[in-house]
Amino acid sequence: MASAPPPRDRGDFEIAVTCALSLEAKCVYDALDKIWDDKKYGKAPNDDNAYTLGVISEHHVVLVHMPGMGTIRAAYAAGHLKMSFPHIKLALVVGICGGMPRGTSNEEIVLGNVVISKALIRYDFGKQYPHGVQEEDGRAGHSRSTEQHLRDMQNNTATFLHALRQKSSQTKHPSIENDILYHSSYTPPAPPTCCVR
Repeated sequence: MASAPPPRDRGDFEIAVTCALSLEAKCVYDALDKIWDDKKYGKAPNDDNAYTLGVISEHHVVLVHMPGMGTIRAAYAAGHLKMSFPHIKLALVVGICGGMPRGTSNEEIVLGNVVISKALIRYDFGKQYPHGVQEEDGRAGHSRSTEQHLRDMQNNTATFLHALRQKSSQTKHPSIENDILYHSSYTPPAPPTCCVR
């Protein structure tokens, strides 16, 4: 698979991946085939975001390192991203799923599964019901994916995961004995005081 030539400037970047946690960003970083020198390309004045610039296959990718979780931080990061990289056509938010029920066909969802959403709903303005998502103002959630893109992604996922495992020794299945599903009422023990920041 041929890699892309170095971008001429920030206008050549069309894909952005935003991560709120450093652990999430590390996984995306490991997926980059090549890293570009971000100092060479710079960013817009007053842009406070931290970026890693790279390439996946023939696509120039901007990895956005958010300073933490939350809708306000995400909006702030997205606004600055648009200032520095005005030609972004695909923006992905990549992260770790905090909780997941069984799938619709009752198959088990286990640690390490890739979950791809079919809808975008602001979590603070809606609720999930058995018949679907209901937003606070009464509107139902709308699908944002197409069936063809979903099929393409499903067909390529195994290939991408295999390549990631080959590239990073830290990217591996944690083993079945570490795949523990806790009840929603479970409260984890507090970390040792030496490790609390």
